[in-house]
Amino acid sequence: MHEKSLHQKQEILNWLLSLEDEVMISKIDEFRKEMLSHHIVSESQTEFNVKDDFDERFAKGIPHEEMKKRTAEYINSLP
Repeated sequence: MHEKSLHQKQEILNWLLSLEDEVMISKIDEFRKEMLSHHIVSESQTEFNVKDDFDERFAKGIPHEEMKKRTAEYINSLP
């Protein structure tokens, strides 16, 4: 990140920390939420809506020997 951007962020942060006006804080928070909903500002996602069931899907997969057999059959069937 550029030095200028870091300096600007620090100035904004210092200003936010010094704010005491509840109305202004609420307006800033509304703006932040609006930006988040428009994906302009993104925060890292630590939880996912869908369960990762990789192990279950992997267990249901085709064994290596079966896949080799199918691949060989497919290759042999090509003209």
